[in-house]
Amino acid sequence: MRWDTLPAGVALTFALHAAVLAILFGIGFVGTLIGWELLAGAFVLALAAFFLVGVTQVLYVGPVFVAARRRGLTRLAQGLAVGAGITALLNAACWGTVALTNA
Repeated sequence: MRWDTLPAGVALTFALHAAVLAILFGIGFVGTLIGWELLAGAFVLALAAFFLVGVTQVLYVGPVFVAARRRGLTRLAQGLAVGAGITALLNAACWGTVALTNA
């Protein structure tokens, strides 16, 4: 299977979103179970990552985008950019809806 495709980049973007949220929620859950406040604080990070995914995705999609470009996987990088753009637009639309209904 060839990975240097635009759909693969979009799919990788959404897979990264799911992985980051799962990891943060998992760390927060374990921290809550064992009573470590520092690890339990990962719940706050997970919620921030969930509600502000349009902004926080720069932290994990950005490096993958740069790595893909450096390796010559331009279509994969384009797919990552498209997936990040779709995420940012959906996130902005959701926040806009919340802002307009609560105004």
